[in-house]
Amino acid sequence: MTLYYTNSLFWKREKPFLTTNEDELIERVSNGLETYEVLSDDDFKDDYKYKMYLDIDYKLKNPEEFDEDKCEMIEMYGGEYIEMCVKALMPDFEPKISTATSHSQKYIEFKTKKETSKISVRYWITNLRATKNQQKLFVNKLNKIAYSEDGIWKYMEKTPDLFDKGIYDTNRKMRCVGTSKPNENRPLVLKHGEIKDTIISGCFADDITDFVELPEPKSKTTKKEIKPKKETKPKKSKEEDEAETDDETQTTVSHTSSRDTEKINEDCEKIRQIFEAILVADPHYFDKYEMWSQLGYLIHNQTNGSDEGCDLFLELSNLRETPQEVSSNTASK
Repeated sequence: MTLYYTNSLFWKREKPFLTTNEDELIERVSNGLETYEVLSDDDFKDDYKYKMYLDIDYKLKNPEEFDEDKCEMIEMYGGEYIEMCVKALMPDFEPKISTATSHSQKYIEFKTKKETSKISVRYWITNLRATKNQQKLFVNKLNKIAYSEDGIWKYMEKTPDLFDKGIYDTNRKMRCVGTSKPNENRPLVLKHGEIKDTIISGCFADDITDFVELPEPKSKTTKKEIKPKKETKPKKSKEEDEAETDDETQTTVSHTSSRDTEKINEDCEKIRQIFEAILVADPHYFDKYEMWSQLGYLIHNQTNGSDEGCDLFLELSNLRETPQEVSSNTASK
């Protein structure tokens, strides 16, 4: 299998990317040579499925806030959120995650030339692959879930985008283990896993699984102007009859979609009521990770992975943080 890379982040666009195979790329990275794996959209098709990869890049405002314990906790919570979100979408799947870090309390950022302090973590789900577009959709859901949790925010300033959404763009150069961005002296250090786990466009495990297909975000549509009916209608042509039939078909589909949405909303309300009743009986029932994950599976399956289901999960996450309020509200109903 042909893989693509560069030996410099400043690779000129008019030059073709360097090519290699899986074994040679693993050897190159193992030897500590400067390497940037290119996720080449010019060579891989849009439907090409890459090993799933995610980044946390957190800049600290004050370098004095940097400490190793904080780095470890952010790395740990990030991995837990990834696992929780994957299992909510794929209940019978067990993700395997490898990690690498490139933290630094003080370094000069090569773009801004300013002194910076950063906590940086790279994750690979080594037995799961998806297209770049599907990975973007997953990160959007993951960021919503992470934002609703409270664990990681004890160690960093709260942001709606915990995981970097900008690493899935065209012809992205992803630095490999052992490589640092120019003059930053901040190499990516492998913490869990093997070098082969970190190759995104190849070196797939025997048990690699395709990620579940996520729906595209709903697009807003504007209502068409309804014209008044004419008293006398001219005879319709064959083409007009076909167009009218298409409109009727679209209307039927719209009504079906509306009914599906109503059903999902009804299921969400039932789940919400059950959730509140459980908290009344035992305010700490969902403190256990296993119970909370099972609720995520239930919501995903019952709502077909819809946005309504994701919003409900975020809503219940907030309620879980204040069980006493939930109990009093439910009792007053």
